[in-house]
Amino acid sequence: LREGGNGVTGKVTTPFLKKILSGKMGNTCWGVTHTHVPTESRPGHVALIAGLYEDPSAVTTGWQSNPNSSFDTAWKESRSVWQWGAPEIVDIFNAAPHIHTFPFPSELNDFALNPENLDSWVVSNLTSFLSSEAARNDDDLHNSQIFFFLHFLAMDSAGHKFGTSSATAGYYETLMNLDRCLAESFEKINDFYGDDSTAFVITADHGMTKRGSHGDGSPEETRVPIIVFGAGVSETCFTDADPEILFSSEAFSSVDEENEFVEEHWGLNPKNRIDMQAADVSMLLSSLSGVPYPTHSEGVVPVRYLSSASNNRFFALFANLQQARERLKASSALRASRTLLSALFFEWEHEALVEHQFSELNTKIKNPSPGLDLDSFIDEVRELLQKYQQGALYYRHYDYKVMISGVSVAYVVWNVFSLCVSNEMLRRDSVKVASNPLPGTTVMMIIYFLVVPVLLTLGLRPRDVAYCVFPLHLFPFIGRSLGRSSGHSFSFRKAAAGITLTILLLCKKSTSNRRNVLEDPHLELLYGL
Repeated sequence: LREGGNGVTGKVTTPFLKKILSGKMGNTCWGVTHTHVPTESRPGHVALIAGLYEDPSAVTTGWQSNPNSSFDTAWKESRSVWQWGAPEIVDIFNAAPHIHTFPFPSELNDFALNPENLDSWVVSNLTSFLSSEAARNDDDLHNSQIFFFLHFLAMDSAGHKFGTSSATAGYYETLMNLDRCLAESFEKINDFYGDDSTAFVITADHGMTKRGSHGDGSPEETRVPIIVFGAGVSETCFTDADPEILFSSEAFSSVDEENEFVEEHWGLNPKNRIDMQAADVSMLLSSLSGVPYPTHSEGVVPVRYLSSASNNRFFALFANLQQARERLKASSALRASRTLLSALFFEWEHEALVEHQFSELNTKIKNPSPGLDLDSFIDEVRELLQKYQQGALYYRHYDYKVMISGVSVAYVVWNVFSLCVSNEMLRRDSVKVASNPLPGTTVMMIIYFLVVPVLLTLGLRPRDVAYCVFPLHLFPFIGRSLGRSSGHSFSFRKAAAGITLTILLLCKKSTSNRRNVLEDPHLELLYGL
């Protein structure tokens, strides 16, 4: 943003973005969004548009190619959407008839070609679309609550190809082209509508290291800029001088050091900065466009990005509270339905209290004191919203301790089993071992019939139970191998009793600790993974 800032051309790399951030394009807010690992394209875009941090196990359902219609998005809640960009991204959100998708040809995304072609294709096709006779006569394009999604992939491709070092000309040439594409897109959309009723949001799904990689959790990869301007945006972002910074000690040693960096290298006033989580972007998109919040969104609407007119901020946040309340109720009901015995279902201990607090707050809002501004309830609404989100987190991590114990035991046992197999092979006795029935197999089968029903009754899914009981069938072989190596007999009855007691104690400890799950800082770090 500064003169000579890119170290290559000696010029401002992004004059259009600088113009926006100078306040010359109307009401403008900016900050940094913080996303979660894995910092990959699909989970990054799901967080931005759906408001949830997709579990990495979704890779088994088709990480790149399969559109996932099992979760709600801001696009689904809208009246119409038009999107241009990479097929592996725009096709993810092409799960409704009112969503019109235009992916670029896959052969265009070739590292042997100039990556600028990718962004130029998007702008060229947007221009052709808006200048067509069909677009001018399309009533859907002139409705409210619609989205244009322009997916510019060139920066990602250029980063992989050239790296992001300040001395890399190819990367900054691509960045300058992106700035031109943004400027042209803004101009075409404004010319088409000829009014001031459009909001613009510029952000990214993830960052990138200097060597041109992403996927990990370094600040370079998890922190990306967000710039919002246009209709419905706050009038006071540049005058409030009250920053909201999500500080990362991995990036800077102090907030003051980070502020100095922002002022020196970005040419921006850090006092105007308002950060948010990636999932919050979905709530911002919904608020600016006036569509319902995505059902599964975990985000909190960043109200300071919104215009303060007509209690707009209060109504946006209160709708967010109602959405979070319904999400908690659905999570509780789903978890209870999986537990075979209702006595073994452990409801979140604050659920009844939070519901009572919501009822009291709702009554005060519906019958406010004379002269009381609804915006005065914002802090109370935000505090209650955080509690509902804590409750949803409780149910999300309901089986955490059982699962982490089962998986850990499985890994340990598998490694011991591998060592035993290697030992048997070195003794050149593997054929004999395989041909003789293993002692203790019957005992292990009895343990299966004891443990599996207990785990199922507690509400674990069959897949999760399989994780927990996986190591059991390896113990007879391990016992025999250890006995042969030491020259002593191995008591399978004692081992079986010990294994069964250990697993059941883990289950008991897990259920007894569920009420304290929110106090576990390690679970907070794992939120959304």
